[in-house]
Amino acid sequence: MAGKKGLCPCRPQQPGGPCCPCWLSLLAQDAFDEASETTAIFQYTYASVILSIGHESIAQALGRIAKDEMRHFKTLSILIAQRGGDPIVAAYPDGHVQYWDGAMPCYRQDVRGLLQKNLADEKRAIARYRRHRAQIPDAQVQNALDDIIADEKGHAALLTGLIDQIDDNPS
Repeated sequence: MAGKKGLCPCRPQQPGGPCCPCWLSLLAQDAFDEASETTAIFQYTYASVILSIGHESIAQALGRIAKDEMRHFKTLSILIAQRGGDPIVAAYPDGHVQYWDGAMPCYRQDVRGLLQKNLADEKRAIARYRRHRAQIPDAQVQNALDDIIADEKGHAALLTGLIDQIDDNPS
């Protein structure tokens, strides 16, 4: 399969085949690269564990976000597979395979800094999803990206509220 050779998540194309290597690699970036749903899952899960002692309500909120990110990961993986791609946990920057690894998430432990990092990541994700949506000519994928963008906007609003709470009630 081409994905395993590091060129793209697409399987070999048939004439008139179902996928475009260019935009399937955009979905692979969204799902599997350093600034991806995979990283978000681990980053939010780690934060929810670290903050579960002393910041229970924040930990619970981050745990809920992690579950949304898992749903996004699954949605993107299914879209890739349905279009003939191979949803291995790798992205394809510059046509070269980059496998996801555990060094990619942020492992901050200070509450305010952790929330600010996640907020910045959500804003970057929204901008990237919008760019990718504009480049992908598939209505089903566009609709899925619209849903993900809406969730990411909700995450950004929630994180902003959590930061405001910390600013109003410093420990």
